[in-house]
Amino acid sequence: MPRIYSQNSSPFVNTRVSRMQDNCFCDTHSQFGAPRGDTTARPVTVEEQCERGARLVPHPEECQLYYNCSLHYDIVPRFFEQRLVECKYPQLFDRQLQMCRDFSLVDCDSRKVHKSGCNYRNNMCPRAHCIPCSQTFPSCEGMQDGPNVFISREWSPNYVICRSERTLETRTCPRDTHFQVPQFFHPERNECVNLYRIPPERGGAMPSCERRFNGAHPLEGGRTGTAYICQGGHLLSIRYCPPGARPEPEPRSCVYS
Repeated sequence: MPRIYSQNSSPFVNTRVSRMQDNCFCDTHSQFGAPRGDTTARPVTVEEQCERGARLVPHPEECQLYYNCSLHYDIVPRFFEQRLVECKYPQLFDRQLQMCRDFSLVDCDSRKVHKSGCNYRNNMCPRAHCIPCSQTFPSCEGMQDGPNVFISREWSPNYVICRSERTLETRTCPRDTHFQVPQFFHPERNECVNLYRIPPERGGAMPSCERRFNGAHPLEGGRTGTAYICQGGHLLSIRYCPPGARPEPEPRSCVYS
């Protein structure tokens, strides 16, 4: 037999343990309370929590979002609502510490966690003809930690740095100062390589060793001292020897790619 409560209190159903708590009294306007005569618990609104002194309120569904009770938009930004704020990608909101933190340090419980920067509302395109988010935050989902190919910019100087399938930053391959040519990011080797190691069909300047004898051949159009080395009809390496340097005998003072 359920216990009878006074008119100043009401029982509530604790959803965490799915049973009636017969020894708990709650204010009828609390998060777990329900007005008298109503058997359904009514969640407390953000405004009600702010009125009761809350400062920051976690979004109930998305872990990177929270409400700032001291904030009021004159014009609510697109994709947002009144008082809603978003952590900078890829941070998440820590409800215990009441702050945005590195995603690896936050327990989001049942709140959704987005790995792609393009699922963060601040990064969504708010108007027509804007730069697609994928060009600013290329996806790292399904990729290993470290340097990875920039999706949609394969075989270019651009690449991304990933951690736990999040995009930490985009980078550009530096110019090869030894061979004095640009470098492209090789999507199979996951590293920057100079144009002499990139096939022509990919925009590179890799020399052909077809019908070439084994050994070194001058590199057409290359800086003085550069040569490519063939072995069995295949490119073995690219070599640059500064003025006065000799490939033999050891120790070598030439640079190989």
